[in-house]
Amino acid sequence: MIAGMATGIVTNARLTHATPAALYAHAPNRYWEDDSKVPVESRRTCKDIARQLVEDSPGKDINVMFHFLLDHVLLVILGGGRRHWEREGRRLDGRNLVDDWLRDKRRRGLLAHYVETTEELSQLNTRHLDYLLGERWLGIFVSVESD
Repeated sequence: MIAGMATGIVTNARLTHATPAALYAHAPNRYWEDDSKVPVESRRTCKDIARQLVEDSPGKDINVMFHFLLDHVLLVILGGGRRHWEREGRRLDGRNLVDDWLRDKRRRGLLAHYVETTEELSQLNTRHLDYLLGERWLGIFVSVESD
C-alpha cells in the first residue's frame, strides 16, 4: 500500500475472523468481530473488527487481485462473515457496514459494488469498477466458517 501497489486478503474464513483480521485490525479479544461481542464498557473506546475493516486504514484500503474470473485486474474483497456486517446479523449499533463500505468508496470517487450471487457477479461490467465486495454465496468459498 505504501508503495502504491494493491494489497489484499484471500481467505475461506470470515473476513472478521482473527487470522485475516490480523492484517488490518487491533482488538483486545479475537471474538470482537461485531459490536454485540464488545463489552458495553469498551464500546466507546474500542471499535469492533468489522468496523475497523470498513472505517480505518489499512482495512478500508485493502484490495485483493482477483485474476482468474476477470479479464483485467480488479480490486476485490471476497469472504464470509456477513452477520458481523449487518444490523440483521449480530450488530447492535443498527449499522449496515456493507452500506458504509459502499458509501466510503463512492465518497472517495471510486466505483464500488457489492454482490451476493454468482449471477450478480457475472452481470457486472468490471471494466467500470474499482472495488468489489462479495459474499460467500458466490460459491467461490465453501466453508462452515464463511457465514
